[in-house]
Amino acid sequence: MLKRVICIDHSTINRWAIRYSQLLEAKFRNKFKRKVGISWRVDETYIRIKGIWHYLYRAVDKTEDTIDFMLSKKRVPLRKFLFLKYFLKSKALCSDLK
Repeated sequence: MLKRVICIDHSTINRWAIRYSQLLEAKFRNKFKRKVGISWRVDETYIRIKGIWHYLYRAVDKTEDTIDFMLSKKRVPLRKFLFLKYFLKSKALCSDLK
């Protein structure tokens, strides 16, 4: 931005990031989906982010490569199932889930 002599406040860039990140994420997921093998599982662990504990749910394949993930502040047993259901629908592996 300095080369073009444009003065933009950092809050403007933050608003752009918030506004367009969801659009970019949706386009990226649809265009660059990885091939998912037959064998995969959902892994649950907890990690500390900026001093606060979070639960990390990951869908991993046979070679332990992360396919998708979800962060949660609370551990709810149903959340693992909901993540699995979301994952299956997004990968179009199972069409009869409601």
